[in-house]
Amino acid sequence: MSENEEVTKRRESKLNSFEVEIGNFNLTRRGNALYDGENGQNDECENLLLHQERNSKVGETHLEQGVTKLQIEEYLTRRKKRKEASDVVKFYYKILSLFVVFTLSFSITQIYIFPIISDYIRVQKLPITYSCPKYVTKSRNDKNSSFDLYTTDDEKYFVEHYRSVPYGGWQINMIKMKSFMRKWKRELIEFSNLHTGSSIYESGMGEGINLLITAEILKEMKIDGIFAYGNDYVEQSISLAKSVWSLPNSKNLGTYLGQFCTSDSTNLSYVPSNSFDLVYTGYIDPLSDPLNIGTSVICKSATLADEAQKVQEEWYQKWIEEMVRIAKPGKVIAAEMNGFPICQTHGNDWGGVSKDWWFKMANQWGVSSIRVVQFREARYLWKVQRYHVW
Repeated sequence: MSENEEVTKRRESKLNSFEVEIGNFNLTRRGNALYDGENGQNDECENLLLHQERNSKVGETHLEQGVTKLQIEEYLTRRKKRKEASDVVKFYYKILSLFVVFTLSFSITQIYIFPIISDYIRVQKLPITYSCPKYVTKSRNDKNSSFDLYTTDDEKYFVEHYRSVPYGGWQINMIKMKSFMRKWKRELIEFSNLHTGSSIYESGMGEGINLLITAEILKEMKIDGIFAYGNDYVEQSISLAKSVWSLPNSKNLGTYLGQFCTSDSTNLSYVPSNSFDLVYTGYIDPLSDPLNIGTSVICKSATLADEAQKVQEEWYQKWIEEMVRIAKPGKVIAAEMNGFPICQTHGNDWGGVSKDWWFKMANQWGVSSIRVVQFREARYLWKVQRYHVW
């Protein structure tokens, strides 16, 4: 074998072993190009390999020093470290992604899903259960922004200061109203003979403050274990009522949150009949303009005044009939803060019905007795006359 053939054989042997070693790092030789198994053709390594081939022609001594191979090994070491660093970054990126997904999922569950599930479980344990209406048709007395009086621009502030801010359009706060209503409510509760396990319902409950006053007086009278239900036409009012009744102070009263629904008080068809031990309303919101021609016009004509009052009484009748229907037989139905016919007040109040009207309707409703109590504080508070009925 000639000297040149021997050099060539040794060079091929070196290259073969070189290629095998590179193969451990996913590098392969294809013709005159060197390929990286992940990134395609690798020019840096290719240049180093060509340099090795050129040096191998100079002589065996220079080839055996392995200078070019060392460079390639250094490159492969750098590449391995870069890959390891990249793997670490990818790992932490996955951890971060999982953390973000978990945090978002947990937040969504806490804010939206968990309250829905909790409320569903709570409702299933109530003594009286029903589904609130999904849609509420426009009420007859919903016109000309008449319900703006019952809304607030700052719900959070209202919930945080519900005891000290005016509510329900009354222009006074819960503390004052409670002091004015305490005597009446104590008599109402005593007459209703409420006890642990009883359920009460307020029609047209507003933000739930009047119902909360009732609950506090129940606690003062050492009556607990009562379940409170109600409805209101204004959706925001029901939202505020749920928030206020979910506060720790409210939960500690011993009167438990039942179901609060957005609905028209003249249509409580979703509420089961013969269900409650006490049904009352804090105020029957009257029709402000029963004939849609203006109050000043109505009161100038006796005929129009009578016609308008008849429409108003029909409105009151629908409201009360629903209250009578959902009350258990023989239980108390009460209406607070009733106004008088608007033409009798000379336009100084929002309207209502006479005291005699209640006695006239008693037989029709199947009510055995009627009691009327004058709310004298109304003249001091609002310069109007109001009365309670049970």
